[in-house]
Amino acid sequence: MKPVHPKNLRVATRGTTREINRGVVLNLIRINQPISRADLARLMGTRRGAVSVLVNQLIEDGASSRAHR
Repeated sequence: MKPVHPKNLRVATRGTTREINRGVVLNLIRINQPISRADLARLMGTRRGAVSVLVNQLIEDGASSRAHR
């Protein structure tokens, strides 16, 4: 196990969970493409609406164009 240095610790925020979930969505899309939002929600064990919010944010941020590179 890596040693933990107190100077490097960051407190989790609401944004931390969002960023983790965005990464999960991106990885699931990469592995399972093409995949529907409903299927993403089932794989993640969450609501379709929550997945739609994440996917819409990724699209707005241009993730779809980066994913094809």
